[in-house]
This record gives sequence, structure tokens and C-alpha cells, in this order.
Amino acid sequence: MWVDRDYIDPHALPAPSKLSQSKQSQSKIDQSSLKTNLNIKPTSKLGTNKQAAPSVLQFNAPRITNIQSSLNLLEQASSNHLDKWVKLREMVQHCDACELSKTRIYPIFGKGEYTAKYLFIIENLTREENFEGTVFAGPMNKFLASFLAALKIKEQDVFTSHYYKCKLAPEINADDCILYLQAQINLIKPKAIILMGLQDDQIARIKNANIPEHCTVIETISPYLVLAQPLLKKSLWNDLKQLYKIT
Repeated sequence: MWVDRDYIDPHALPAPSKLSQSKQSQSKIDQSSLKTNLNIKPTSKLGTNKQAAPSVLQFNAPRITNIQSSLNLLEQASSNHLDKWVKLREMVQHCDACELSKTRIYPIFGKGEYTAKYLFIIENLTREENFEGTVFAGPMNKFLASFLAALKIKEQDVFTSHYYKCKLAPEINADDCILYLQAQINLIKPKAIILMGLQDDQIARIKNANIPEHCTVIETISPYLVLAQPLLKKSLWNDLKQLYKIT
């Protein structure tokens, strides 16, 4: 049986924040209510602040119990990219589609905007990311920033996402979570997708998704592995240098 060494029993954690309590107290609603909420327009433009998007829509988001059905309704409700992006973020934050919603601390939509040129997809959330609710918590953020700076890639041109939006837990099936990632790919339409430390079956599922034409897919090792084993830094750099050829 597979066991995640970072797995945390949520019952052993400190009392959740007010945000977590409010999420747990919300009741599930049916898909007809979701369809109503999807027609609400954003009240302001998305600014440069990467974390601004969740507050753009002013309504109580429904709990998501069926990802594909909810994405279908989202597609029908609006043709505006910004509307879809903001609502997709809300869907991830209120997802109850699998048992991970009971063990996670924070679901993580990703970091960046839908106008990004490069989509970095990394492995499962770490313990720190699960606690802090942000991508690349701790020293990893500075580590990857140094690579992007060396490649002369601007922060606003990058969107970073996990394959799974919640931290994995033993014996919980979260295969449908890739539907969120596919929706992100469809909205971003990146010039390059960088797969970092993913397993073969995960890579295959992404490549079988509706990847935009002329999008380059680069496979490389996990940045967490490189941080733990600095001798692998050259291997990661050689893979990422392919981005030089992509404009």
C-alpha cells in the first residue's frame, strides 16, 4: 500500500481558520443553482496582483461535486475568458468532488494569470504548500525564481499549477482532478508546457488532453529533487534551456 510520508491526519491539526470553517459550513447545492451563479459578471478587471482573482466575483460559490458537469455549465454560461478564469478558480476553491476535500487544508488553483506564455505543472502539493495555500512555499520559490531570471522569463509570463489541486492522501482516488488542469490549459493556451517530476501516466494524460497547436511540451525532473540533490541542477537547466527557442 502506498503511503505518503507528508500525509497529515486533519483531525490532529490545530483549529482551522475562519476561512476554513466557513468552507466546511457551506452546504452542497444542485447543478441548477450552479448554472445560475455562473451567469454573474465580474465587478472589476483583474489587476496585476496574482492573488486578486478570487475576490472578483461577489457571490457565495456552490460546492462542486461533479467536475465535468460543472465545467460544461461554465462553458455554456460565458464566452469571456476572464469570467471563465475567475469562475474556474472559485470552482477549485469550493470543490468537494473527492475525499481529498476532507483531508486537505487548502486547495491550490495555481499562481499567475491566464495570459501566461508558459505553464509549469508540478507534482503533488508539499506539506508546506498545503499549510500555506500557495505554490512553491518556502525556499522553492526563490530557487525557481533564479532559473526564470537566468532564462530571462518574466514572472507575468508564467503560470504554475499542480497536477492535483489538493494534497494527495493515501488510498483516495483523485483522477478527475486533471479536468481542472485541462480547463486551465484550454484557457491559457500556453506556448510551452513544462512537466516537472510527473509520473508516466500523468504525462500521458496531459499529452492526450486538448493541447494547443504549436505548444511545446517539455519533460523534466522535480524541482524538489534538485533542491535536495544539487548535482541534478545541471540536468534541470539543460531541459529548461529549451525555452530559449520559444518566443
